[in-house]
Amino acid sequence: MVYGGTVPNLGYTATGYVNEDSSSVLSGSLSTGATATSGVGSYSITQGTLDAGSNYAIAFTPGTLTVTPATLEIIASGQTVVYGSTIPDLAYSSSGLVNGDTISGSLSTSATSASGVGTYPITQGNLDAGPNYTVTYTAATLAIDPAPLSVAANDQKMVLGSPVPALTFTATGFVNGDTLASLGGSLSADASTVGTHAITLGDLSEPNYTITFTPGTLTVYAKLTATVSPALVAGLPNQIFTLTASGAGGDGNYTYTWDDTSTTASDDVSYPAAGDYTVGVTVTDGFGQSARATASVHVTADPNLAVTIGPAAGYTWVNHGFLFTATATGGDGSYTYVWGMERAGRRIRCRTRRPAIIRSA
Repeated sequence: MVYGGTVPNLGYTATGYVNEDSSSVLSGSLSTGATATSGVGSYSITQGTLDAGSNYAIAFTPGTLTVTPATLEIIASGQTVVYGSTIPDLAYSSSGLVNGDTISGSLSTSATSASGVGTYPITQGNLDAGPNYTVTYTAATLAIDPAPLSVAANDQKMVLGSPVPALTFTATGFVNGDTLASLGGSLSADASTVGTHAITLGDLSEPNYTITFTPGTLTVYAKLTATVSPALVAGLPNQIFTLTASGAGGDGNYTYTWDDTSTTASDDVSYPAAGDYTVGVTVTDGFGQSARATASVHVTADPNLAVTIGPAAGYTWVNHGFLFTATATGGDGSYTYVWGMERAGRRIRCRTRRPAIIRSA
């Protein structure tokens, strides 16, 4: 019989009848210690109350009642978890338990919270109902799905033609001690033209994560150039010329350094003597790139030459003479001085390139 089943009728065979007797002379039944709750094993079948009356002496040969294991069907339930999550209790359904029996132990899987995305078999593990059952096990799988990961690209700036800067990003959602270094690939952006370009996900990936991506912006600036306006000016000695520098390209955050150390966009210059002069300025942007521009200044001689002598009064006596100073304007700026002084019909002259001391005679 099968464990948990009903004990069957205990049959027998008999020989030795006489006088045309038959099995009808037998009464009672055989007996066994086995019951529906008896475990798997062999149990003796004894004569029990079987009897043939006073006309027969029964020579009984015992038999055996064998209790075989019942079939217990266990079906594992497939489950899904997210990468990095705790492995849940592995569930199952069963059929075939009898006599109030229960199942002990648990199913098993090789997956852990650190296991990567994929499917892992759920095995019978140490699940058991004891020797009274033959288990028929139907396996299932534990699926580990990617965990969510948020990636946001950082905005970047560059100058056209220069190396593309590292396209960096921030990420939230890492588990199991993973870091940015766990990601493979890189972000991508078009840097071939001036303008703003989206920083895309590129081939950045990690099989254990599903990435939600927030694009960034790569701003590509033109190469910095500088100009001075006007590029050519002309005028007279000591005339003030205003020159204005401007930048183009770069990031627009310009600083200016003129050759005369002025640091404003405009610079005033003047020259005392006729000639051709070059005025330079260096324009620098926020990237640190620099560009230089120059302007030409042409100074021509003032045709109106004039001279003044001072002081007009309050003379200073120096080394037995009075000190006078001559100041010239106009002309080409290369002055020589011829001094003369008239006194009672006498004239004293002195030629010099610098103001001279005229002593009285």
